[in-house]
Amino acid sequence: MTFAFTDQHLDQYHTQGYTVFRQILPLSLLGELRRVAAQAREIARQQRGVQTQRLQPVGNYPELDPRPFVDYAELAPLNDAIQRTLTPRHTHGDRQMLGILLEPGELPWCTQWHRDWRDNVAGLDLALWDAHFSDVNYF
Repeated sequence: MTFAFTDQHLDQYHTQGYTVFRQILPLSLLGELRRVAAQAREIARQQRGVQTQRLQPVGNYPELDPRPFVDYAELAPLNDAIQRTLTPRHTHGDRQMLGILLEPGELPWCTQWHRDWRDNVAGLDLALWDAHFSDVNYF
């Protein structure tokens, strides 16, 4: 079965704030991304310890094979789905921004729920945020 974009993706995104593009990644690409993610985990743990939870940006690590990230960024069905859901100016997969989230190596850990942008910007006008946060063109 191959991926097909539908109005349901738009409806889900606009009512729930997310949508899932099931089966959009080819299994071969998924395998390659998992392979480089495993390498990224080892690099991150060597550099910052076993509890580190991120390697970013992947473009700063020449020892990681860039091909899976390039293939991911250039995947036409995914680009089309993102741009149809958001706008044609929205992109993904920039290796100078892209990070890989990792599980802690020894002890469980979680970050309390938060909004990355709103809750971490000192002095943000929350009324202005509320007026714009669901506007896809605002971001």
